[in-house]
Amino acid sequence: MALNIYIDISSLACPMAILEGTEKSEELEGYIHDLIFVKDNLNSSLVQFWGDVNLPDLLVESGLYPLFSDIKYLLIETGLDSVYHPRDVNRVFELLVKKMPFSQPLINSDVTFENISMAPRMGISFDDDVKDAQDRAVGSLAFAHSIGEVTAGKTILFADIAEQGSNSAKVEGSVSTATWHRRHNGPDVEYPFDLESEFPYVRRISKWHESLDCCNEVEHCYNSGALAELLSIGVAQRCAQGAKGRSWRLGGELYNNFNALFLRNDRTASKAFFESCLDTIAMANLPQTHQLRKGMGGNSGARTQGNAVAWRRDIGHDYHLHYWEIDGLCEISNIVMHNDFSISRCSVE
Repeated sequence: MALNIYIDISSLACPMAILEGTEKSEELEGYIHDLIFVKDNLNSSLVQFWGDVNLPDLLVESGLYPLFSDIKYLLIETGLDSVYHPRDVNRVFELLVKKMPFSQPLINSDVTFENISMAPRMGISFDDDVKDAQDRAVGSLAFAHSIGEVTAGKTILFADIAEQGSNSAKVEGSVSTATWHRRHNGPDVEYPFDLESEFPYVRRISKWHESLDCCNEVEHCYNSGALAELLSIGVAQRCAQGAKGRSWRLGGELYNNFNALFLRNDRTASKAFFESCLDTIAMANLPQTHQLRKGMGGNSGARTQGNAVAWRRDIGHDYHLHYWEIDGLCEISNIVMHNDFSISRCSVE
């Protein structure tokens, strides 16, 4: 798992704030994109969502959760009813509220706080019960970070932060008691236990990946699915910078090669591997590539499988990426050592 994303579920409540003109339209469309993003990534191999298990019920009681009529009214008022049907938006929201596994897998604990604060605060805090639930949730997150259960740099808050202009939130407080199951080695805990942790946050979760440094996350990909998702984000980032996109896929042995060569333990090599995959998809840095041949001689013909042609891309001197090109699609098959010229069969043919 590369990243944990804590969702303050009140941020998925329909934005009923009084806004004007295009600002209201942009806010509502951003909200819809957030709902769709969370739904589409519930089974992601790259990120894990979590939140307070009690907050959804509190939000229902407080009236903050949207009703069908609220969504319908806002879509009509902003003119977005021609793009989104209110019933569809409401259905996605209900799916998340009823089906999303809101839990706290980062730390299995029962924590009692003497005091807890967050700066800047989450925006929806006028209901005391909701405010207390928000504080307990981020306090538990800070406690998990302080005892070594999570890394702040790998955890993102998705919350409606009241103060704009900052990109991180500081959580401070003191824990008086806690019952929890340790999963990783960490410091002994003596109470009262003082907390001070800082976490990056995003206002729009559907845009969280735009600033993600994908190359630094490769070492946290523990299966092929996570690697493919991370590559998809990297490709999207390159396309946003002007690169041309095209169809691609990962061969079944690529992640196994990555794992067998222990590249996760070599940050420089893992970053170079990831960049080479992106270059292959974008057809960039072509001087680093040449066709794989049937034999060792320079006059030996290109290695093919049906219409697929095998290629080799240099990753420095020690490693090489082997891939197939077929009808505008590339299949990245293997990463190998310098003297290895093998390539797995193309799955497309």
